[in-house]
Amino acid sequence: MRLPDLKIPNGQTNGVPIDVAEIDELTIYGPAALTGVISTEVSPDGGTTWYPYAGAPAINVRVTYSTIHAHKMRLVSTLAEGAERVFPVHGSSLVTT
Repeated sequence: MRLPDLKIPNGQTNGVPIDVAEIDELTIYGPAALTGVISTEVSPDGGTTWYPYAGAPAINVRVTYSTIHAHKMRLVSTLAEGAERVFPVHGSSLVTT
């Protein structure tokens, strides 16, 4: 399923978070140009506290994560991005009844 895009606004290092509470696996696609090195952070409490996503590789072209145990996710750049960066996201969830 298509999820909201992850975005890093122009001139910023911290991205806009999205909700991943019900997502078991997601794939993030990187844009053509990046200013800094992009990493992933997750929040277990809805966006108050942020932690690096353990073992997550830097995002450039595409990265897939599985078994996400977080409420929110955002991207972080090592440098202020020179333009708004948009990262399309696709995810799936396991529904049990």
